[in-house]
Parts: sequence; structure tokens; C-alpha cells
Amino acid sequence: MIRSKGFLQEGRALEICDRRFMTSFELWIYENDRPLGYHSRVSLREAASGMLEGIDVLGRAMNDAIGDVVSGRFDLLARRASA
Repeated sequence: MIRSKGFLQEGRALEICDRRFMTSFELWIYENDRPLGYHSRVSLREAASGMLEGIDVLGRAMNDAIGDVVSGRFDLLARRASA
């Protein structure tokens, strides 16, 4: 099951989604169902360990990614050119 969270950045409707890749979840930023850039990765082991402790590691990573985009620490223009 894919998790996603929508958010706004400078009037743009964006979305952060996880993609399962081998033994991890990759976090990607999307706009209009098109990928703009890869942000980060969370290992399945880390996500599962967190769940056992009652911590949503993937949810936290998604929130961190949203914060990076909204604050400008993650440059979507530079990522789009290389994606």
C-alpha cells in the first residue's frame, strides 16, 4: 500500500509518496501525478522496528521531507532537472 501526504508550497499542490524499492521505502515528491524528485529513503527494518515501539518512522520521514520542501532546503527545480 502506498502512503501519501498532500501539501502546498508557494501555491502549488504537491504530494509526498513512498515507493517500495527492494528493502526500503523511497520518498518522492509529486505534482499532478508526475515525479519531481527523490527526497530520501527509509529502510523496511527501521520502519518495522519503529512500529514495534509505536513510532511511525515513515510518517516522520514524510513530514521531514515536506518541511524540507516548504522551507526551501529541498530545491525542486534542481531536482526536476536531474530526475
